[in-house]
Amino acid sequence: MVGRYCLAVIAIALVLSVINPAALAAGKDICDDRGKLKGWARKQGYTQADCAPPQEPANTAPTVTITSPATGSSVDESTPLTFVVSAIDTEDGELSSKAQ
Repeated sequence: MVGRYCLAVIAIALVLSVINPAALAAGKDICDDRGKLKGWARKQGYTQADCAPPQEPANTAPTVTITSPATGSSVDESTPLTFVVSAIDTEDGELSSKAQ
């Protein structure tokens, strides 16, 4: 009786693995060391796109704001002028201390 029970469990597991590719792939790598889809995974319905590495977000330019001198300010031609800026970047965060 135990032998029949074990065979029934194995048969159910095999059927589920064919119906549900994720069950077969659980714990298995569907891609080879070169990032190519393995043959068994292709037969189970996976595509090469499933092996693609996640895309990195696009690099965006920082947002820079001149905070001094104020908009509309005027100075004499010979007066030294110092700019104060704030800068923030999506990837790198606050950059104001690095502005030159």
